[in-house]
Amino acid sequence: MPNNISAFIEGKVAMIIAPSWRILEIKAANADLDVKTTSLPLLSGNQPLSLASYWVEGVSKASKNQQEAWKFFALLGAKDTMTKLYQTQSSTRLFGEPYSRVDLRDSLTQNEYIGSVVDQALYMQSLPMVSRTYDKGINDEVIAYIEDAVNASMNGVSYNQAFNTASKGIEQVFKKYNIK
Repeated sequence: MPNNISAFIEGKVAMIIAPSWRILEIKAANADLDVKTTSLPLLSGNQPLSLASYWVEGVSKASKNQQEAWKFFALLGAKDTMTKLYQTQSSTRLFGEPYSRVDLRDSLTQNEYIGSVVDQALYMQSLPMVSRTYDKGINDEVIAYIEDAVNASMNGVSYNQAFNTASKGIEQVFKKYNIK
């Protein structure tokens, strides 16, 4: 079976859980595919929670141009800059990079591709299980336990046993990195 993105594009699976940027890849591969996004269902009585996945900027302590770099980052984070960048990106593709500022989210909530993503901005949390970091550290280690659990359950191991094994492994990873 192809990966979940390919399987979705080919109509072999009805839905996938994927980051918003994958929509661009999906539509590029099959422009006629009718695609919408939505928030994942939530069990009754639970507080909403969503996984935040993002990159951050930083300035090296060794940089000779720290002040200029921080001013540049301040410019990039300004409302006007973000809205102009989003508009420019949207002129060449389905949508621009969703705003990192929660105070700008209302202008994107009606977007059919990223509206459901920005709706979740108020309760997003960072967790060490973001793929494509290639950190050979906490993210990759946590993902390996999750991947092992999925593969084990596909090979006949009970869901409870696979979950318990993954949970114990992830707990060890968290201890290793001093995460509570």
